[in-house]
Amino acid sequence: MIDFEKQIVGYFIRPVFRDEQGGATIEFMICLPLILIAFIFVLEFSMLFWAHHVAANNVRSATRFLARAPLVEPFLTQSENMAKTGDVSDTTGPYEWMASSNVDVDTSFNNFTSADFRTNGQTVRIRLDVPYTFMTFDMMNDLTNGAIGTSISFSVIEEARHVGD
Repeated sequence: MIDFEKQIVGYFIRPVFRDEQGGATIEFMICLPLILIAFIFVLEFSMLFWAHHVAANNVRSATRFLARAPLVEPFLTQSENMAKTGDVSDTTGPYEWMASSNVDVDTSFNNFTSADFRTNGQTVRIRLDVPYTFMTFDMMNDLTNGAIGTSISFSVIEEARHVGD
């Protein structure tokens, strides 16, 4: 009877514990949450870098525009719109973070005299404060009742010498 039990154990039970056909699946299932988290971080921070790139280009264009325009209305409002949205006539922009941005236009940020330069002049400065909300963290806030910080703010500042109209 003991030989018969050894044969049954050897024939039915050992192959189950030595079978490695599902090993790759188990390893994949263990690593899947880490892969998803890494993918989410790459996606979120690439969107943040893209938003910073768009904001920096808008502010740079607005500063160039204002440096060559008269420092009176409607050019000041147009430069604010351009810093916010990239368009002189658009005030909201296509993205949510653009509409809630704060623009500060300083037309006399720095004055310089002919003692240091060939002519007197002034420097214009545009500062854009952008509140950016992370999409995934915002969705996770619904699960945690608002315990996760979902937004950050970044600023873009550009200065240029005012050359006039």
